[in-house]
Amino acid sequence: MKSRTIAFAVVALMLLSGLAVAQKAQTSDIHLFQNFFKDAVITQAPYGEAGLNYGSYDGASSLAIGVQGGYPVNPKLEVGVGLNFLSWSYDGGGSESGISDLLVSGRYLLKPGPTQMTAGAYLTLPIGGEEVGQGTLDFGMFGATRHKLDNKMIITGTVGIDFLEYKTYSYDIDYTTGEFTEKEKSKRETSIVLGGGLIYAVDKALNIVGELVLKTEVDYMMLSGAVDYTMGGGHLRGGLGLGLDDGAPDLLIMGSYLMHF
Repeated sequence: MKSRTIAFAVVALMLLSGLAVAQKAQTSDIHLFQNFFKDAVITQAPYGEAGLNYGSYDGASSLAIGVQGGYPVNPKLEVGVGLNFLSWSYDGGGSESGISDLLVSGRYLLKPGPTQMTAGAYLTLPIGGEEVGQGTLDFGMFGATRHKLDNKMIITGTVGIDFLEYKTYSYDIDYTTGEFTEKEKSKRETSIVLGGGLIYAVDKALNIVGELVLKTEVDYMMLSGAVDYTMGGGHLRGGLGLGLDDGAPDLLIMGSYLMHF
């Protein structure tokens, strides 16, 4: 894990150093995949995305079908929400399904111009099912940046901190009656989030999106490559993710359709 973290830090520094030599900035309606809500773009029109993600793990697989989107309160402030239906299947039999917690986010444009910078925060409302790993109040904050280079390439970067709630259970036994009493306890862990990405405009309709994201506490690291194709007044989006640490799926398949309103 430590060697992977160091390697990622080197990549992140290389991406950030590229910002210093960039000359032209431009906002974009091309959204990130992994860091969809932790991005520097402030939308100028409401947008919504519907799609699914399929993840393959060692001993299990997951399917998430959901919607997410954003709304511009003003030219500098955007709020967003996301909700999924989750299904887990386990090797050898057994499955669980339920809704996710409701994610609510906001981000504010700190600095327009050659290097666009945004600060934001999020929280999850614990309305989801515990059987699918939900029902927790998580929150966090982040800073994000975007910059367009002269070669049709946009560099993105994200640094954040997540405060994650974990629930543990213990049981007391009444030896007189033989009854079990369940006790629930919650604890909170801190996770650092680092992300770097590249968006390359192949032509007016097709963009290629690459990302590398690290989350420390949950042992998550994923490298993803995806395409965003403008079609029918919206964006047809799809890609693959390769897990590089135990907390990420070994393989992630992503597909969605995003529209601005």
